[in-house]
Amino acid sequence: MGQTWKHPNKSGGPDRRFADNRQLPICLYETIHLQSRNGLNELLQVSSNGRAQALASAAGRLASVLGAPSQTPALPPL
Repeated sequence: MGQTWKHPNKSGGPDRRFADNRQLPICLYETIHLQSRNGLNELLQVSSNGRAQALASAAGRLASVLGAPSQTPALPPL
């Protein structure tokens, strides 16, 4: 996805005031929101881009097998 600096300056380049200013990779994260009527309220961040939808679908299938009312999992746009 690209790289950034540990301490960037306003223009996006490296801030020369820091001796340990190294480049860091930019990572994309997806989120999965799990909630139930019984109080479960979890927000998971998945760093393996493209995997959240598979997990959300599997959780939906598991819920349907267990007799929970079906809900369409919604993933926020990146």
